[in-house]
Amino acid sequence: MMLIVTGCERKHEYSQQTPNEVLQTALKMVQQDDTARLSELLYAESPQMRAFWNETGVLLGNMQKLSKAVQVRFPEEFNKLKAEAQDRAARGEAASLFDIIRQGGPGGTGGNGGGRRGGRGSGVQIQIGGNGPSSTGSESSSSSASTPGAAQAGERDQIRDLINRLFADPYDWLETNAPRLSAEQISDDTATILLDGQPVIPIVGLPMRLEDDRWFIVLPLSVPPVGEVMPRTDEQWQILRSVVRVLNRTVLDMTGDVQAGRVVSLDALARNAQQKALFPAAIAFAAYGKELDISNRVQRRTRTFRTKLTEWSRSRAKLDGVERADDAVARTLRSTLERLAPVEIEQLVRQNKPSRFDEMSEPEFEELLAAWLRKAGLKIDLDQSLAPERVDPIIQAWEKARQKSDQASRAAK
Repeated sequence: MMLIVTGCERKHEYSQQTPNEVLQTALKMVQQDDTARLSELLYAESPQMRAFWNETGVLLGNMQKLSKAVQVRFPEEFNKLKAEAQDRAARGEAASLFDIIRQGGPGGTGGNGGGRRGGRGSGVQIQIGGNGPSSTGSESSSSSASTPGAAQAGERDQIRDLINRLFADPYDWLETNAPRLSAEQISDDTATILLDGQPVIPIVGLPMRLEDDRWFIVLPLSVPPVGEVMPRTDEQWQILRSVVRVLNRTVLDMTGDVQAGRVVSLDALARNAQQKALFPAAIAFAAYGKELDISNRVQRRTRTFRTKLTEWSRSRAKLDGVERADDAVARTLRSTLERLAPVEIEQLVRQNKPSRFDEMSEPEFEELLAAWLRKAGLKIDLDQSLAPERVDPIIQAWEKARQKSDQASRAAK
């Protein structure tokens, strides 16, 4: 197979043949300024997730370009941040955003490196520099530092410091800790990533998976609370991708600002980033929250629908004088109705209309089912027998017609 090369650029070849080679590949991508391809190492369980990772890869590549520009424009600040990060790491404190994740969030103690965790309801406890809270809890700091305004200002400074470090050197953690990383294969198709022989993310872990003869890193996105807000619909994935695009545009703007000398310091760059990205990102997350609410309401109503469908099937069995619901209402018909239900229910939710399946009489529920079937183009008369021998051939013919139509639509595109 011929590799076409444009100019002096050539696409690097990377290996994902073993779990440890994936870790080596990630480091090579950083060292070769090829971080846009880091997303290729992440496992995607759906086409929507893969599209999201692809968008994220563009962002990761542009973040590396911003980092290079920052190093050239603000070498003293960059070196200072790097030295401070190394000092924090030596003291066992959070030196990067990934350290915070490993340690169980702000103030956590989830991993090696021992961050702080307060009691229930404690606030942010990240010490980024300067004199932080006393480890003994004594009131040795000045009274002004304990006021709400000072605390909020301190948290803003901490966030800005994290942003500064992210802009200055987003892949420093990987480069610094690469010698400490390894992968342990657990089974033929699963592995886990270790740091100094221990799970890189305590308790949760960071697994790997073999898919199509390649190993991928599986981010723990199904673990609460992340799993509770993960996208479930195309609309939700599209909103998350729009957030990534907002961040990507912000990074491109900041890179231009740095290269043109329009910012005087790394701290000023962080303030500009907050101003440029905060409002559009807030709008996108508000829309995402609304979509999650709609999805949750659809799921609740769908569960109620399935309960009613089971009751209706049993009622038909009694009317037909048979013992099993499967003999009265074919499984294929019930399965088809369960597939149609979420789409129909979502329309009701978006229109703020009630469904009230549990309050419907049997004739009312049956009338609703008949309407859904007609709308889908399924010619099944619910007044007649719904036994498998009558219904299954009708549904099979309908499925074949749908598949043929879908193939024609894809071919037309």
